Amino acid sequence: MFTTATEKEEPQGLQAALAQATVRFARLTEDDAFWKKRETLLAERESKALEERERELAAERVRRLASLPARYQETFDPKRSQLGPRVLKGISIWKESAPLGIGLCGTTGQGKTRALCSILRRLSCSWLYLPAGRFSIAVSDQWSDHYRTASEAVGLLKEARTVKVLLLDDVGDEKHTEAVTAELKELIEYRTSRGLPLLWSSNLTPDQIKAKHGERGAAIVRRLSEFTWLGR
Repeated sequence: MFTTATEKEEPQGLQAALAQATVRFARLTEDDAFWKKRETLLAERESKALEERERELAAERVRRLASLPARYQETFDPKRSQLGPRVLKGISIWKESAPLGIGLCGTTGQGKTRALCSILRRLSCSWLYLPAGRFSIAVSDQWSDHYRTASEAVGLLKEARTVKVLLLDDVGDEKHTEAVTAELKELIEYRTSRGLPLLWSSNLTPDQIKAKHGERGAAIVRRLSEFTWLGR
């Protein structure tokens, strides 16, 4: 079998190109200016990425704060609250790294929700304010025939499970249906089993919450008692 002159020259040409590339790379690696320029470019890229992340976090914080009812966006004044000193101290020092969440039970007008929202307003992590009534609507809407309604409900329920800190407001105000009770139990089980903090308020006593949710009520209250510090 015969080979042409071109076929004989190609390997030699390839070898020469590789040799030249190797020489150029070797010169670059010995060039201090090259490495300094590279380090500068990498530092600039990292700085831009950090700035972008900070802008995203700031925008996310603004969005979450805007999700709070207007009356809870105001600065919390402990002097105007009817909560006891022990509860107020617990509110003031709580962090998302705390081993227990916080639950506040008592009659309306004590400032329970306002106090818990003051915690959300100072957090730097992700959080969600979710009234129990809205939660029960989402449980129903996730089965809606309207795609957007169902999609938003599913997204809300997923966020309630996975967000770093959840404030479930007015527990007991949710509709009493088998589906809502089951979903509420699963929500609390999911978060507590994964160490995700839960803040909650209720105008009902733990016994009243238990009675409202029937057979699953005992499990709901037990989980709340085990994984949240209860203030009254």
